[in-house]
Amino acid sequence: TSDFFQKYGPLFVHSTGVSFYFQCAPSNSVQASFSATAMHWLSFKPCDLPDALHITGAAESTEKDVFLAQSEKDWESILLHRVSTNQLSRSAVLSVFTQSKELVKGGSFVLALFLCQ
Repeated sequence: TSDFFQKYGPLFVHSTGVSFYFQCAPSNSVQASFSATAMHWLSFKPCDLPDALHITGAAESTEKDVFLAQSEKDWESILLHRVSTNQLSRSAVLSVFTQSKELVKGGSFVLALFLCQ
């Protein structure tokens, strides 16, 4: 590890008990961040799904549309909070599940990687 620090300088690892739906670090303080498989949890349950425990198993319905709308709001909130904490021109890597037909041929439930700068 001393070779690493000599070559790259100090590395400060940070974990927090604060929800990723809020700002988790001071503004402009993060140079690189990573989050894996956490974004499928909504900030709250907007309604009950009549036919499934998780949105991935739900049939098309008004309730599923409500979940999807909340998902979009939460995704925007998460990204805005990461932008506020990351220093300009720095990176965040988010590993998230998607059912998006635009991102995945056939709309399969897979892991997609996004690089946000």
